[in-house]
Amino acid sequence: MKNGFGNRINGVIMKTNSLFSFLGLVCLLVWIFILCIPLSLLTGATDDKSGGLTLGLSTAKQAYILGEPVPMAFTIRNNSDSRVELPGLIDVYGGTLVVFVAFEDGPYRQYLGPGWAISGTRTSKPPMLDPGGSIERSATLLHNRAPQRGDLNEQRWKLITERSIDSEIALPKPGRYRLKAILFGKIESPPLEIHITEPQRIDDIEIWKVISNQPEYALFMQSGDLLQGTLTDQRTKDMVDALETFITFLSARTYTPHFRAATAKHRAEK
Repeated sequence: MKNGFGNRINGVIMKTNSLFSFLGLVCLLVWIFILCIPLSLLTGATDDKSGGLTLGLSTAKQAYILGEPVPMAFTIRNNSDSRVELPGLIDVYGGTLVVFVAFEDGPYRQYLGPGWAISGTRTSKPPMLDPGGSIERSATLLHNRAPQRGDLNEQRWKLITERSIDSEIALPKPGRYRLKAILFGKIESPPLEIHITEPQRIDDIEIWKVISNQPEYALFMQSGDLLQGTLTDQRTKDMVDALETFITFLSARTYTPHFRAATAKHRAEK
């Protein structure tokens, strides 16, 4: 990696200076709320009330590099002979569709993407699914809304981190990961295995160093947005301008298409 690129990256890091303080209280309240959810909803054991519904989870490929967004596709299918009224909308943002991740042979822990389980769409008319019919949904796995300890004691904090991913990058190290999804607290997908490897290209290695040290770049790459309250409007503009400058030199690299799409989305929404 040329020094010019490294200098640009360092300049961006200096400009962002992300403190992640704005969402600290919000995250703490969210995780306290999660502690109050019955364990059966988090473990997602399938029962006889699924009404013939099944949930499938897939990804575009089985191997990704560190910091690469993982697109997930969910398929909800009615395998019964009757029309089924769903209990609610199928929505990661509303918390009816939940994703869990396990590293190697470790336990499954809940993943919370940007905006997940906070602001779902509501409806007064639950959707219906005809016999043999299916519904497709999609989401991305990358940046995690990690719990903030705050004033929690050791016992309660341990309980949270046993149930929930406690790193801001959902897949932070190389290895084998198992994914599963749970719908309406009772319909569980079969586990899906993916593999995460170290980046090999020089440019990818350097960008991963930046992402791992500044997870807000992962948030931006995934959503086209930044943590509220951490950057002034001018700093936000400077960051996006700097990103656009260096991605022009990395058009063939793994992360570049995602950053390019994120900057386009950010500018369109702002």
